[in-house]
Amino acid sequence: MLEAEDTRGAGPAGITPLLDGLTHDEPVIRRIAVRGLGRLERDSLVERIAPLLADGSPAVRAEAANALAQAAGVRGAPAARAALRARIARESDPVAIGAMAESLGRLPHDDSTDVQRTAVLLAGLVDRPSTPDAVRLGTVRGFYFLVRQPVSRAVVVGSGASALRGLSTLDTTTAGPDPLIASRIRRVAAAALVATGNATRRDLATIFRDPDPFVRREAVAGLPGLAGDSAVDLALAALTDSSPLVRYEALRINARLGAGRSCTAVMAAVSDADAHVALLAIERLGTGCGGEGAVALLDSIALTLTAPEAARSAGWHRPAAAAVALARLDPARAEPLIAALERSGSPFVRMRAARVATFTSSNRVLHRLASDADANVRSEAVRGLARVEGHIADSVYIAQLREADDSQLLQAAATALAGSTDTSVAGELLDALDRTTARGRETERDARIALIDRIAELGDSSDADRLAQRVDDFDPRVAERAADVVERWTGERPDRPRRALRPALLPALAEIERLDHARVTIEMEDGTRLRARLFALEAPTNSWRFARLARDGYYDGLTFHRVVPNFVIQGGSPRENEFSGDGPFSRDELGRPNWRGTIGLSTRGRDTGDAQIYINLIDNIRLDHQYTVFGEVTSDLGALGGILEGAVIRRITVD
Repeated sequence: MLEAEDTRGAGPAGITPLLDGLTHDEPVIRRIAVRGLGRLERDSLVERIAPLLADGSPAVRAEAANALAQAAGVRGAPAARAALRARIARESDPVAIGAMAESLGRLPHDDSTDVQRTAVLLAGLVDRPSTPDAVRLGTVRGFYFLVRQPVSRAVVVGSGASALRGLSTLDTTTAGPDPLIASRIRRVAAAALVATGNATRRDLATIFRDPDPFVRREAVAGLPGLAGDSAVDLALAALTDSSPLVRYEALRINARLGAGRSCTAVMAAVSDADAHVALLAIERLGTGCGGEGAVALLDSIALTLTAPEAARSAGWHRPAAAAVALARLDPARAEPLIAALERSGSPFVRMRAARVATFTSSNRVLHRLASDADANVRSEAVRGLARVEGHIADSVYIAQLREADDSQLLQAAATALAGSTDTSVAGELLDALDRTTARGRETERDARIALIDRIAELGDSSDADRLAQRVDDFDPRVAERAADVVERWTGERPDRPRRALRPALLPALAEIERLDHARVTIEMEDGTRLRARLFALEAPTNSWRFARLARDGYYDGLTFHRVVPNFVIQGGSPRENEFSGDGPFSRDELGRPNWRGTIGLSTRGRDTGDAQIYINLIDNIRLDHQYTVFGEVTSDLGALGGILEGAVIRRITVD
């Protein structure tokens, strides 16, 4: 079954092992089988999955509900919806009811009438004080997915909106024994209520009084839906909240509200004790908030980059951010700061040097940085040159094609060459495509498709024979794109074999069982230690890959290169960017929700895992059923908020 799931049913046995598993005597086997069928995301399998809604095991019934929503798509939605509606009326198990309610909300809906029918059904599930928490949580998640569908905008009213109001202010004394579940219900309900477009000022003010800062944050996020000064008043009040995640959200929302009278508060937030709040305030000043006072303040912060403490890993963030913000406001005043940025030993700081050089049109600096030892700095310089010099710098972009072995840099160069009139460019792109292909890395798909797209623009039919070599590529997506271009040039679509990505190594059952009880420690260079566990029974191949790499020291010395407050931290890239990772792609193993603290697999489309990980800083429900969650942080969750861009992972151990 694991092999059939990993190969997406393309192996010698196809999906036969999964179909056989549906009738196995053991409930756990039936659950794995129906989960695997859902992960194939084929609407033709809805009729195979639906009968499991009546399985004798509640766990299998819950898994079948999730699998239906994962498999149905648009064409299979009507049949899946009918099956779920029929079963939920007879279901008695709270967890299964919750799973069915969530799945109903996830399914695509045809029109507003259909949306209201589902909303009324969901509201009816939570209309009693004695409703179990599992039902409440599944139902509110169903509402969340329902109201985020375009067809649902401003449609969920009446009992649906009333149910969300009640759940967003759920009395914790009647919500059951688990306060975390109660908080999650309120968080999701608040987010869903905001998404309906029916949240009033009174609703948001009530939610903003919640003891949980993650609930209060949802109220702040909903402020742009209010009209007039009332939204600004609440946003200004949120700037003084005790929680940095609420203050951060208030700063972010103030920018969207265009709240000019909040500039005084933004200036004050530059000194916030929380680094992320201060950095966002600095960024906001760079958009013009604060006038001449902002220019002077940014200049004074940026000048500290030459201070001794800035040489340490945690010392560069504020002055480097201030330099970039100042360059937006007053390029002439920022230009003298470039030298200090460029001298830094941190590539994260030198990337800021390239950004400042772009705003100040410091061409010579950009040309120097285009030869930097770090590929991310070169990428930033190439993007800057494309903006400042355009095709005058084509020779620089071509040099990257000849020398780079970094996917992001190749993409930047290919993008910069758009519209070039240099007749040699098509040949250079084809050479770069050949060299990149020879490395055989599935994880370089993005770079190779970017090269093909530029070849399609700048090449012609005389290049067809050479590009046709990629029609038999090891990556089916690359092969498909090459075939499209050759067909456009020649009028004939070349024959190509149907290929699938190479199958992954699969763990033995004994190893999966060991990993499900393993203890993970993520130790940071600054001494922070995060304890975690793996969901090896639900995401076996990705849990095993993570554990193997950790034990081999793969993550030692790598960084969290992407830090987005109130969203995620992402890391584990050897090149410290989105497009660099380990070996071949791994397949998605969707199912677990993206609650705060969970560890997921960073991807760039289905089945493109490259061993980069992300950790959720909030409940990121919008990521659910799209990204693999294979673990969760179990201790010191508060430390996650203090991790800054470039934070170094000393080691990850799996015991």
